[in-house]
Amino acid sequence: MSTIAPSVIADAYSKADAELRVRYSKIGNILAFVLMPAGISLDYFVYPDRIGEFFTVRLISAVVLGSILALHFSEIGRNHIRPLAISWALTVQFAIAFMIYRAQGVSSPYYAGLNMSILAVAVLSPWTFGETLFTCVVTLGAYLCACLLHGSISGHLGELFNNVYFIILTDIICVVSSFFTSRSRFDDFRLRHELDQRNKDLAEADRLKSEFFANISHEFRTPLTLIIAPIDEILRNDDVSGTARESLVLIRDNSLRLLKLISDLLELVRLQDGRSQIKRERINLDAFVPAMVDSVRHLAVMKGLKIKSNVLGTPLEVFGDSGRLEKVILNILTNALKFTPSGGTIEVRWSSKGANASIEFEDTGVGIPEKELPYVFDRFRQVDGSATRKHQGAGIGLTIAKELVQEQGGQLSACSTVGKGTTFTLELPLAALSQTQANPTPAPESPDDPISDIYRRSDRFLSVPTEVPATSETGSGEFTLLVIEDEPDMRRFLVSSLEKKFRVLQASDGRRGLELALARKPDLVLVDLMLPEMNGLDICQNLKSSDETRHIRVVLLTARGDERSRLSALERGADDFLTKPFSTLELTTRLENLLAASRLDRQLKTRNSDLERALTQLKETESQLIQSEKINAISGLSAGLLHEIFNPLNFMMMAIQLAKNSAPESDPKLKETLDDIENGMLRINDIVTDLRAFAYPEKNVKMRDVALADVIKSAKRLTSHEFKNIRLVEPQSNEVVFGSKTQLTQVFVNLILNAIWAVNKRKPADPEIRIEITPIGEKATIKVRDNGIGIDQAILPRIFDPFYTTKGVGEGMGLGLSVCHTIIKNHGSELIVKSEPGQWTEVSFDLAMSEAGVRQ
Repeated sequence: MSTIAPSVIADAYSKADAELRVRYSKIGNILAFVLMPAGISLDYFVYPDRIGEFFTVRLISAVVLGSILALHFSEIGRNHIRPLAISWALTVQFAIAFMIYRAQGVSSPYYAGLNMSILAVAVLSPWTFGETLFTCVVTLGAYLCACLLHGSISGHLGELFNNVYFIILTDIICVVSSFFTSRSRFDDFRLRHELDQRNKDLAEADRLKSEFFANISHEFRTPLTLIIAPIDEILRNDDVSGTARESLVLIRDNSLRLLKLISDLLELVRLQDGRSQIKRERINLDAFVPAMVDSVRHLAVMKGLKIKSNVLGTPLEVFGDSGRLEKVILNILTNALKFTPSGGTIEVRWSSKGANASIEFEDTGVGIPEKELPYVFDRFRQVDGSATRKHQGAGIGLTIAKELVQEQGGQLSACSTVGKGTTFTLELPLAALSQTQANPTPAPESPDDPISDIYRRSDRFLSVPTEVPATSETGSGEFTLLVIEDEPDMRRFLVSSLEKKFRVLQASDGRRGLELALARKPDLVLVDLMLPEMNGLDICQNLKSSDETRHIRVVLLTARGDERSRLSALERGADDFLTKPFSTLELTTRLENLLAASRLDRQLKTRNSDLERALTQLKETESQLIQSEKINAISGLSAGLLHEIFNPLNFMMMAIQLAKNSAPESDPKLKETLDDIENGMLRINDIVTDLRAFAYPEKNVKMRDVALADVIKSAKRLTSHEFKNIRLVEPQSNEVVFGSKTQLTQVFVNLILNAIWAVNKRKPADPEIRIEITPIGEKATIKVRDNGIGIDQAILPRIFDPFYTTKGVGEGMGLGLSVCHTIIKNHGSELIVKSEPGQWTEVSFDLAMSEAGVRQ
């Protein structure tokens, strides 16, 4: 659209503003002319002694105002409206100022009249900031002159200040108001002027668009006719068969479909421009309507519908255009065929309704939602305009039908219930006996006329979808391809083009296509963007969001080639985007490239998985080797230490024992010192014993039947000095296991001492250590549980490492659990530790039951 120059707007505003000023100035002048003489009533009560003088002033001002009003109706006055409008306003102000001078001066209450006049001017007159400011300044000056000439200022300064203050305040309000009002008035005019210009531009664009539609429709009809007619000639030849005939039928049907759409657009333009010509004639509905029903009966049979016609009264005739009435009825019937599912019924009945003939078209289809029903005849409006709509169309068929009916003096209406069906009612005026056809009726079109036959077939063309089972599979090849397309012809074309290289699955709607993709997991999915039930973008997003189907390549087909559609497809994970129309060579090439890339991706992922597994095994082996070397080094160190420590330790233990035996009883301090030395030596002995058990694990120790009750009793006796307020709960059963009593006693001693340490650290209200023995088959499960501080989950994997301990210095060397782990492992089992930090710890292991079983 063109941009309006500011100078053009300014010129237009000046003209409009001048007209507005003349109109409002006349109103203000008339009010002043009437109200000035009427003020004599005020003079009578305020200044009765000056009523004659003031009446004369008012009459003079009225004469002046009348003269100024007369100028408003002259060419001179209209050309000089600004000074003319100011002149009548100042005439009123000067008259009031003169009366103030002649009366009381500063004390006169007539100063309020000046304020009232200024406010009236600001409200009524479309004045600018400068004009209002000039009038206000002159008014203030006139008041001050009146007060000065009267000579009453010296004794009334306070009163003068009060009056001047309110006059100035009123002036400021009026001036500011005029400033913003004038700006608002200009902005409003500019917007309205621009809107008018835009409307003119839109009207012109709409006219050009209509001409373009009309011209392009005519241009399309000629080549389409030259496509359809030769194809019909070829199809009449019996030599054409097989794939060639199917391709030709596909071309012909879609050419007829395109011709119907173009004819509808051309008809819509004609109706809009009023160039449609009505050719009226008498039409016998009893013959006309059944003929229309029979013309689409084969389509109803193909879709599995029942269609019938029924007259509900005497024979009826209407006076109208048979060609246009045929378009209307065919449009309603094809809509009913399109939206009625298989097994439904379509009934057409006609009867008289007063002075009109009423034709009802009732179907048992899907129906129209109540909120959409008022818009069903709107141009380009579709009940379902989403990307998941089931039925194609431009949304102009019912618009054309309604306008064609209205041209013939009739009405077309609809009522519907969702899920039950829709009824269209067509009402046309009945033909009177005196009516004759206004224009000569053209001769019937010869059925042998190929051009007329093509147009008649295009008007009645309706694509009835033929459902293909979703699980059907055609073609052969290494890869499986799923085609999801709701247009039957397009789906058949794609399948026939691709089945030579791929195993092809097909689906006719989005939801069924997604289910098939999840069930069969094809290598590639070719999906249309707009589909019933679920659109292509949602299918793509569902497939790409799942690990099981993320590898599937998705190619979107669409008639939209804009950048936004491409970005939406890529954002949802589409691997490629193909715009209709496309060549089969381009399609197959893109699919093969995607599948080649998919094959390479799978090979790369397989190799990566193999490398990751190999790396994990290497890390595990490395960790085991490091741990083994560490254990071996520690074992070697322990063996060396034992050799160097054990013999001197024995001599020291013997020496300390002799010293204790020979120490005099009268020296208690010496005896206490010797006891301390012995305790230290015992501690060293314990350490050496643990080191020997760690360094020289007895794998081939002599095994025999061992009563667990005896083992627990020995362990309890060896640890009894550590129990204080801790309760030990022992098992009631007495199982006999196969093992080493000495080693098992060492295990229980270590576990009990660890449990005592943990309980003492926590100090619960009811400290307890519980030992449980549960026979299971040929094994006995032993559990040692305490309610101590527990073990942090982060350090559980390290508790069996040699010399690892969480105890303080001097509380342990970290060998106890390592030794126990080794002993239990030599007994064919393993220690399992479970813990809840701050609550409890449980150590369990299994031992093989002896053949003696439970000792009596």
